[in-house]
Amino acid sequence: MPQSFGRLIAKIGYSQALTLLDPGDFNPICVPYILGKKPNVSYVIGGRFDIPPPDNIGYRMSTLAFGLANRLMNVSEFRLFANVHSPVYHAIVGDVAGMEKVPDVLAKLGPGKSN
Repeated sequence: MPQSFGRLIAKIGYSQALTLLDPGDFNPICVPYILGKKPNVSYVIGGRFDIPPPDNIGYRMSTLAFGLANRLMNVSEFRLFANVHSPVYHAIVGDVAGMEKVPDVLAKLGPGKSN
């Protein structure tokens, strides 16, 4: 069952990224794991070590990016059932390569903040 659950987490993360980005904006890294073509889904999913206290909302989702001026990694972070003690998951969604594409993706993601 861990493989099926991991694929589900990767699907949610990929879908979250597509709410802000177009499919052509990035090279999808997680799709072969979602489709079962690559077996070890733990390469693209993970989570936080701590479980934050409950929020007053049902869920929390965001798309993050980190990297350099010519290469970014896109990561979706989400917490399902955020109103109870539930984990925060991460899914590596894809990468963006090229000095011309990185600013466009960063503009779509909006200003960042750190926690």
